[in-house]
Amino acid sequence: MKHTLVLLTGCMAMLLAACGEAAAPAPTRSAAEIRQTERALLGVPTLEPLPTPIGGFAPTPTAPPGVADLFTIPADDPRAQGSPSAPVTLIEFSDFE
Repeated sequence: MKHTLVLLTGCMAMLLAACGEAAAPAPTRSAAEIRQTERALLGVPTLEPLPTPIGGFAPTPTAPPGVADLFTIPADDPRAQGSPSAPVTLIEFSDFE
């Protein structure tokens, strides 16, 4: 009985010694991430504004090409197969991934 009590007391002492003090929790976000989040919440632009052209006038943007212009295929296109005067044109887009 005496040996059991000593053994039990020794085990309890080892368990309590192994616990130690609780360490502070590690930060879940880095300092850079916190700084970026604060800046985003303030609404501060992250990029510098573009310089204005000389004279203060920006160039007039051109209109994007129309759909018909995008799908016009010249008759001498080496990727084309079949007759250039065919009534239907099939265009295949593929991705080899």
